[in-house]
This record gives sequence, C-alpha cells and structure tokens, in this order.
Amino acid sequence: MFPTRRSWFRVGCLAFFLFMTANALYAADYTVYPEYVFTPKGFDDDDTVEIVVDGWKKSSCDTVLPPKVSIHDRQRTISIELLAQSGGDKCLPVMTRFTAKASLGVLAAGKYEVIANNGWLVESLQVEEASSGGPTDEDLAKITRVEIDYAPDRATVDGRWTAVLFGEYSQTCEQLGRVETTVDDRGRVTSILPILERMQTVNGEARPCEPTREEFITRVPLRDFTEAGRYMIHVRSQGGQLIDKVFSVGDLDVQADRGSH
Repeated sequence: MFPTRRSWFRVGCLAFFLFMTANALYAADYTVYPEYVFTPKGFDDDDTVEIVVDGWKKSSCDTVLPPKVSIHDRQRTISIELLAQSGGDKCLPVMTRFTAKASLGVLAAGKYEVIANNGWLVESLQVEEASSGGPTDEDLAKITRVEIDYAPDRATVDGRWTAVLFGEYSQTCEQLGRVETTVDDRGRVTSILPILERMQTVNGEARPCEPTREEFITRVPLRDFTEAGRYMIHVRSQGGQLIDKVFSVGDLDVQADRGSH
C-alpha cells in the first residue's frame, strides 16, 4: 500500500518538528559561572558603577548575554547572573575565555557584597561619598585604550610589568600630569587615574589653548605579579569613560586578552 498524501504530510511535519527541536536545544541558553569578579576602587556615589566578570563559556561561537543584576539596597548586596546562548551544532565544544561588564548604575555610598555563582564567589565593592576636592571627570586625560607590556629581562628599576596608555589631547595647552594608581585588597585590580594639566604659560610665555587632536602614549609601571591567575587594569578616562583590560599571569608569561571598553 502506497503512502497517502496525508501520511506524507504527517511525516514532513514530524521531520520539521524534530529539526526545529534540535536547533532549539543547540540554541538554548545556559548558565555561565564566572571565575573572577573584578570590583575596582575609586567609585563615588555620583559615578555610574561598573564591575567586570571573567570566566569560561562552552564554545567560542557562544554568546554571553548582558549580565542580570539584582541590587538589594538594605542588605547592601548585589547579585550577578550570567547566561550564554549556544552558537549551534556547527561549533566545536572548546572552552573559551570571556569577559563581560556589568553596569550597576549610581549607588549610595557604602560597602557592598557582589555575589555570583549562587554565593560561591563573593567580592567586596566600596562606594565612597563624592568629594569636592578630588579630580572630576573633566580633570582626567582622555584615554582610548590600554595594553599590558611584560618584559621579564627588563631592568628592575623600570619593572617587568607596564600598563601602556594610549590617549588624545583635545587642546594645545594640555599635557599629562601625575598618574595615580591604587590596588584593591586582593591585588587583582589596579586602578589608574591619569590627571590632565592645562599649561597656560611655558617659560613665562603665554601658551594658547586651541583645539587639536594630538595622540600620546604613556607607560605606567606596575607591581610585580608573582601569583598565577587573572588580573585587571582599570583606567578612569575623561567624560566618565572606563577602560578595562583583563589579562592572565602564569608561567612567567602574560596573555593579554580583549579588554572591555
């Protein structure tokens, strides 16, 4: 007995259903558990606070979705949940590093606990009261990116580890002044504050402030990283921009990964 037209229709519907189900399974979201949560120092209660999470996803084709953030003001706790979307069955299951940034908005001054992995990973975040005496966002140099330079044979006076800052001057009278650095309690995050100076006179002669676009590079010595793991350089830039660079240390080698800009 030959299959009827209705039978072929049912077979076709079943095949289509199985095909769509397989694709849905491959494209399903799955929970990602970060290995590190980086909480930089230096945020005030008038800043937009951002933290960075770093870990592994199942495949290089998978996409880590924007972190879900729950802020509990009374308990002073911040919960982070991460999901990734599978890239499908065409991707090889090779564990791949990812770095994601989570914006927490403006927070009240105080000490917070950032909780990930259902409580298995907890980091502290300190938000200070804004001070009128400190540098404002407009007092900072404009930094566009940061790179990590590691030279194991470099003289110890210069240090083996250096953060290389790339930036731009917008006026002819601008120059980079002092650069302040702070390290968090666990030594995982180095925060860099590049202070901008506007020189109205040079050797007693007036120096006009005219619009320009001049690139500059400066090197900031870092401490010697001796423990293997992941670290982050956090740079505050003009206009409230935050430049983050996460990198690996291990076996006297550094692997500079894509930072969050």
